[in-house]
Parts: sequence; C-alpha cells; structure tokens
Amino acid sequence: MQFIDSPFKNSLPVKKGRKFAVKFLDLLVLAIVTIFLFVIADAVGNATPAYKEKSKRAGELQNELYSMALGAKLMAKKDNAYLSLNEESDLQIKKAVKASLLKNGKKESEISGIYIIVEAANSSNDQLFYYLNTFTNSHLDSFDDARQANEPSKYLEIMPNCTEFYEKSDGYYYLTFDAATKIDNYYRDSSYSLGSEIFNKVKEGYKTGLSSSIDDFCNHYIPYKTAYSNYLGVRDSIYWIKIPELLAAYLAAAVLTFFVFPLSLKEKATLPAKVMKIAVIRRDGNIPKFYNLLGKTAINFLEMPICMAVTILVFYGSGGVDLLMAPLFLNVSFLGIAVFSLAAMLIGYFSCFIFRKTNSTLSEAASGLYEGEKEEQEAKRNVIE
Repeated sequence: MQFIDSPFKNSLPVKKGRKFAVKFLDLLVLAIVTIFLFVIADAVGNATPAYKEKSKRAGELQNELYSMALGAKLMAKKDNAYLSLNEESDLQIKKAVKASLLKNGKKESEISGIYIIVEAANSSNDQLFYYLNTFTNSHLDSFDDARQANEPSKYLEIMPNCTEFYEKSDGYYYLTFDAATKIDNYYRDSSYSLGSEIFNKVKEGYKTGLSSSIDDFCNHYIPYKTAYSNYLGVRDSIYWIKIPELLAAYLAAAVLTFFVFPLSLKEKATLPAKVMKIAVIRRDGNIPKFYNLLGKTAINFLEMPICMAVTILVFYGSGGVDLLMAPLFLNVSFLGIAVFSLAAMLIGYFSCFIFRKTNSTLSEAASGLYEGEKEEQEAKRNVIE
C-alpha cells in the first residue's frame, strides 16, 4: 500500500484549548446533521402503513383516556382546550366565591363581573367533590383496592391548611361568607394581603386534593388502568419504529461528519477544524488513509450518542421525555446513553494529556492520527522560501 507524505507533516500539534473547541464544535455539527437527517427519516417512517395504523390507534386510546377523566370530572375543557391543574383550581375558587356570596344574600348584579362567566359551585360542578362523593361512590366495584364509600367530609380531609374556610350546608361544603368576601376583595384589589393569603391557601389546598384524586384515579380505577396499559403498548410499538430511524440518522450523520467530508479535503479535517485551519495527519507524517478516518469515525460514533438525546428533545420537546426514558437494550435508555456519552467525551478529550507529544484525543490516538496547526506549517514554509 502506497503512503504519501502529508503537506502538513511538519505542523505543530494543536494546543489543548483549541482541541477542546474543535471537539465541542464537532459535537454541535454532528447534532445538527443528526436532527436534519432524522427529520427526513421521520417523514419517511410516518408515511408507512404500519406507522399510520399504530398512530391512529394511539390517538383513539388517548381520546378514550381523556373521556374517562372528563367523565370523572378530573379534567375540564374550555374552548376545546384542556385546562391545567392550576387553571382548574383558579376556576373552582371563582365558582366557590360566587356560590358563597349568592348563598349569603348577594345578588348577581352586586358581585364583580369576573363571576359572570362562571356558574356558582355546587356538588355537581365542583370537580373534586364530584369525584370523591359521586363518581367514586357509584363506581366502587371498578376500583382495585376494595374501597368503602366516601363520606362528604373526605372533601376537606384531602385539602390541607384550608378547612377553616369551609362550612357544610345541604350536603356540600361552601366557602364561608367571610373567606369569600375577602377573596372577592382580593379579586378587586390585588394588593389586599389578607384576601391574597386566604386565596393562596384555598387554591393550594384544592390543587393538592385534585392532584391526589387524579393519582387515585390513574392508579386504582380499573377501566382507566386497562386503557392506559393498552395505550402504552401501542406507544412502545411506535417507539420501536422511531428508534431505528434515530439510530440510522445518527450513524449517517457520524459518517458524513467524520468520514465523508474529511475524506474530500486535503486537510482530512472536519468542518470546524477546517474553519480553524487545522489539518489531520498520520503520526508517521503521511496523509491519512480511509481506514484511519473510519477508525476515528467509529470511536466518535461511540463517544457522541448524546446527539440522539438532543435530537429527541429538539424534535419532540417535552413530549419526547417518554422516548428519552424508553429502554433500548439491557434496560439502558437514551438518557443513560447520553450520560455515558458525556463521560466518554471527557475521557476522549483528556486523553490528550496522556499523548502529550501530539495532544491526540482518544479517537485520534486509536486511529494513528493527530491534529496539526496548518498556520504553523504555512509560516515555516514561508521562512524557508
């Protein structure tokens, strides 16, 4: 096999600080290319009949889960959008204040306009009270923990630090007139500290109770658990379509970044190294062969799979957390691989402190390569000329 001297064989090794910059920029370029290729792979995968069928089934099961939660009044909708726990609690307090004011003699025309869009709270439209005392008691056989019927007092038991602001009347717990008046004054004047304090206690108590009830529903209501288990099965089968797409995108990105692009340049360098005027040379001073670059590519591929985790988060946002945590093999997830990747990259970089003569990283040393300062070589040539 013929070896040819590299035109940069007399270059001085790149300093450690610049090597760190190149390593980081290589990772950034690899992540961008991986994301771009995954967009293409994802579009192709989504067009397959298998994905369309599974996606449709997942949507149906998800709607079924939402319907169950709406039926138990643990979720609420406004303008066709599901309310957050915080929004539900805010809405309930307005309903509770309105109910107490009306119950204690106030007229609709006398109370603030913010109550016009809400109905007064009662045992049917109070989400927490309805779940505990209507839904649960009428579906006892559908829970897996052989529970007994709840008493109305259960409503206050799961709302901490705010029981003093409620009173029982006609089988339902209303806000006291004093508490409702103070919260109403807070609505009118946000600087009213006493009303603010009561509002926050009641809101946090209601949120705690509603959150606890949602957990109870999800963990013990058998129809929901069954539907959710079916949903997870379909979702996981979709993941096993997306995982090969992501692996293929990452592999292709690594080959393009560390093999194809460098192979086409006389410097045999990655894009960031090319921009920083750095060349890659064999330790014997020759031009790197394809197998040298292939070896470097393979080690970088093993060092930088954090790019896959980044791709998941960029592409799916918070919705990608489940995919990020999905086990791949031996119960290792993308998140676990990302942690390994960070450690591997640090080890790979700090190898340049071991190979001091060339400041080679692990991927370079294992491939018989090192990075040289192209500017140093050009300066030496100018002196000679």
